Parts: sequence; structure tokens; C-alpha cells
Amino acid sequence: MNTRRFKDESSKNQFPMIEIDDFEYVNPILKTCDMMVGYFMEFKVGHLEFLAEKNMGLPFDANEFAEVLGAEAKDRWNKYFEKIQSQVLPLNLVKLLEYKSRDEQFKLLRGVSLTSLQLLKFIFEAWEKSGCKYSFYKSAHNHNGINNSDLPEFALIDKDKIYKIGETEMTDGEIKHAINFKKMTIAKFIDGSNSWHCFFYTLKSIEGKERGWQNEPHMHYISDKWGISRDEVIFQLKSKNYKLPSKLPHINFTRSQNEKSNN
Repeated sequence: MNTRRFKDESSKNQFPMIEIDDFEYVNPILKTCDMMVGYFMEFKVGHLEFLAEKNMGLPFDANEFAEVLGAEAKDRWNKYFEKIQSQVLPLNLVKLLEYKSRDEQFKLLRGVSLTSLQLLKFIFEAWEKSGCKYSFYKSAHNHNGINNSDLPEFALIDKDKIYKIGETEMTDGEIKHAINFKKMTIAKFIDGSNSWHCFFYTLKSIEGKERGWQNEPHMHYISDKWGISRDEVIFQLKSKNYKLPSKLPHINFTRSQNEKSNN
């Protein structure tokens, strides 16, 4: 996980951003704890540095507050973990790991709706009850004709206003177009000893903009039962235009506000 802070020198505003790197075959509870605690610490330190500089013109020494900030971060994680554990899972999802055929899994997921907290609860339970490990992969591709070198170091759309930091020759309209048409895919794998399950979504699918899906935010599901290797699925999901079977289970999916801000 990488946390970055972008500072606008003219307004003195700071924009924190979290970037989750790919990871494989981990204990999902420990990994999520590490990410949440790390993100909170970075965000809190950045905020305090900003206030100290803005109000007093003084540097902020994070080491003096490390113990207090660490305790607060752990407390935040404990509360978040309790919230995840309190989620009630759809009965059909609970049965997913037991089913051994593609048709059974397809039927089982028909009509299922999930929130991001419920999905985490499912991933945690798969680890605790079956020892299933957790993997995360993402890919991002700019719209045709746009290179990363063309873009400013940081750009954000907020109520049709463009915030940008760093040099660029692109207009605000071009930056907005680049953000709106960027392709991103997020994939979360649950790996058992002899099987794997993958839940994935694109920016279009999670925003309800995928063609033919009635403007409903949703994610997709595929498993080893589809007869495609795990490596091939990852390769396709990393591609700009992935090619996987068109008939995959669609799951209505709602992200938390925290996850929306970080994709």
C-alpha cells in the first residue's frame, strides 16, 4: 500500500491518496488491518503537519505522537473489524464454497446483492473457516491517445470543478475526459487448496454505466469451474480490453464511501 499526499502551493490544500498494490495469498484479516492502520497513520500525520504549518508555521514531529496515533489507529481498526463481523451474509453466498459446478454457482448467485462490508465478511470467513487465502489485483489504462506523461501529477473532479497539481498542457476539459474514460479493473481472489473464486468489477460496472445492465452498480464473478486457468483470468483482467466469457454471474454491489474515494 502506498499513501501519497499532494499539496497545492497556491491554496495550501492537501489531497491524500491511497494506492493499493497487488498482493497474493495472504491472511485477509491481517492484511486489511495493516492497510487500515497504515492509511490512518499517514492520513493523520499529514493532516497534523498541514495544520501545524498553516496555523503556526512550524514543522510537525510525528515521532512525538507516534504512541498516541498508533493507539488511535488500532482503535479505529477494532471498530471497523467489529462492523465487518456484524454483517449478515446472504445465505446463498455462504454456500458458495460448497458448490462444485459452474451451473450450481451461477444459479446460487442469481439475485444476490452485496455491500463492500459483506464481501469483506465473506473473505474473512472463508479464511477463518476454510483457510482460503486472499489476493488482490488491479489494472488501470488511460483512454486512447493519453499517456501518463501528458497528465498532471494529481487531478480530481469535485462537483464539476477540476483540481490539479503539477505541470500539464492539458485543458481542464481534457483532464476531465481522461478521468471519466479511464479504464480500471479491481479483482479480489479467494484461494482454497483446490479451488479459487474471483469477484471483480470495472469503474463502469460499479458506477452502473455498463451497457445492458439497467444502470445498476454491480460486480462479476468467475471461478475455476469455468475451465479457465487462474493465470489466464489475471492476464485478461490486467488487459485494457479483457476477454472473458460474456455470461458471468452479475452481483448487485454497493461500495462504502471510503472505498469509493480510493477505488
